[in-house]
Amino acid sequence: MEAVEYFNSAGMPFMLAMNGGLGLPPETEIDLSDARFSTESSVLRVMQESAEKHKVRNLVTVLHSKLLEVINRQYPDLGVIKSCIAFTGGKKGRFKGRQEYTDAFERFEGVVPLNQHTTPGFLREWIAYASRMVLLLNSHCDCSNMHKCYTHYQMLDAPYLFHALEVDEEQKGEVAYEDFDAILNPEFPYTPGCDEHNKGQLLGRQDHLKEFMRWGVNKFKFGRNPLYDSLNPTLIREMVRTFLEAS
Repeated sequence: MEAVEYFNSAGMPFMLAMNGGLGLPPETEIDLSDARFSTESSVLRVMQESAEKHKVRNLVTVLHSKLLEVINRQYPDLGVIKSCIAFTGGKKGRFKGRQEYTDAFERFEGVVPLNQHTTPGFLREWIAYASRMVLLLNSHCDCSNMHKCYTHYQMLDAPYLFHALEVDEEQKGEVAYEDFDAILNPEFPYTPGCDEHNKGQLLGRQDHLKEFMRWGVNKFKFGRNPLYDSLNPTLIREMVRTFLEAS
């Protein structure tokens, strides 16, 4: 929580990622006053107070849509952004395909598209929302098997959803390959698996990056990386400098 004050005092917003809940049905109610959310609630409270103090707009990235109304109600000074994980795919009949993006752009302050969707041809449908796009610059996600991506994110959720919440089989949201639906993007330079990195990073696709900036996209995100501390100000400045030189 010290990082919130550090960045806000320098005039920079702070973003909290709440990217869990892929296996929960959309209608699931979420109560942030529950003791299991004590850490998140503490950070959100600090972000709200710091935003008011330093006159910045702190942000929360969420996967589960119910969090939008909860955060808007309890922490009205915080902006809410839709996580890229929401667009990985889902069960046929429940996942709404490209409509998922339309709904998100209309409801949320910002939307982080899935890296496999960050090409001009795909996102042009929502060019009117260019100011709400938050594009990942260094995402390693370039796998063509979207079901594999979906189950990977579910695996990251598993320790919490499957044990702490004691959800039933239906709530786990596990989707068999034959019941899975996703949005494919023919323009994207896919790789067959997760062992081939960097091919699809937006930072390396200069033509795409410049086209997005011509649209008016002005929000970009560096994804987490095991090789560096994403909260280290010196490293952040270096990454921003590299981005500005490349753009």
